[in-house]
Amino acid sequence: MLRPINLLEETQGATVKVRINDFDFNVPASWNLMIVDEETKMVDTIPITQCASSSYSAMLMHPETHDYFISPIILLDLMVKETCTYVMIPRMHLMLHPVGPISSYNMSKKKADLSYCCLLSPQDLGKHLIGMTAMEIIL
Repeated sequence: MLRPINLLEETQGATVKVRINDFDFNVPASWNLMIVDEETKMVDTIPITQCASSSYSAMLMHPETHDYFISPIILLDLMVKETCTYVMIPRMHLMLHPVGPISSYNMSKKKADLSYCCLLSPQDLGKHLIGMTAMEIIL
């Protein structure tokens, strides 16, 4: 369920510059990102910094397309003391963060401005996703 943005939070500390779907953005280094296994399509959340030592693929989606896309995660930089502003996320929730346009979406629906989104959270929600596939998350 999508919820409206009510409050913004700002923290100062370790921040990671990430590239997903050829789109660069900053996220707190302690956050987690939803990934998908390309072979089994199973989902999990991992600490964003873990992407530096292993290759993972982010699960990208948009609630209006009812489909998902897989994109490699590239960590570009670690900033030790950086200010990062983001949406206040309640416990046990994920945030959709836009990461570039949806190129294959049917433009006849007049939604040319849609962006794929990756799913981020300050908490590790992996234990709640055990056995779930990417399509189960979408539906």
